[in-house]
Amino acid sequence: HGHQRFGLAESYVGPGNYNFAKMVENLGGEFALTRIPTMVRMHPCSTVNCVAIDGLIELATQHDLKADDVDAIDVACHPRLLMIAPYQEPVDSYQAKFCPPYVFAAAWVDRKVGLAQFSDARIRDPQLLALMRRIKVWARDDIKEDHGWCGGDDNWCAVRISLRLKNGNTLGGHYSQAKGWPARPVSWEDLRGKYEECAGGILPAAQVRESIAMIRDLCELRSVRALVRLLARPS
Repeated sequence: HGHQRFGLAESYVGPGNYNFAKMVENLGGEFALTRIPTMVRMHPCSTVNCVAIDGLIELATQHDLKADDVDAIDVACHPRLLMIAPYQEPVDSYQAKFCPPYVFAAAWVDRKVGLAQFSDARIRDPQLLALMRRIKVWARDDIKEDHGWCGGDDNWCAVRISLRLKNGNTLGGHYSQAKGWPARPVSWEDLRGKYEECAGGILPAAQVRESIAMIRDLCELRSVRALVRLLARPS
């Protein structure tokens, strides 16, 4: 029976529960990329955390606030955020990427959530652990906004942030778009910085610099062979 027996459709929905004609209807007539633009994930953690990360960095930077200035951080989120990122205190670097209190604490203290924030030493930093315990992340059913990263009716990443400072003041705001999404495009400098961070631990510095120059002028390359060679780790 070929693909009609134990193929993708049958594996997912069972025998007889699919319609091949519907599966290929309008195939090639419209492409998803024309409706849902590409995005860049600027932080190496769960995508659902990225809006809150950028919101917290923005608040901390604008008001020049440190961890000791904060009495409590309240982050109200879409219910699905806590389903996708369920950990409350990470035991390793993998869990840290799916732990909202950790990544939010790192964002506040370091003004950045990059690869360095997921080292074994960093996730055990006493200052971050102390701040984590002053961060409350909880779900609200009414946080359902359009224009989400997933292209549906709900924006799983939208958050409402409320800060209570030790001086008695309160700050906060509603955030629905992360840096790197179509509504908040990143600059070439942003992209280059992310590439340097990712490639720097794998490739020699000279290769990183040369590959950046080629990527910047990608449309002018007569062949990508030289670029592919630069992207390979030396043997």
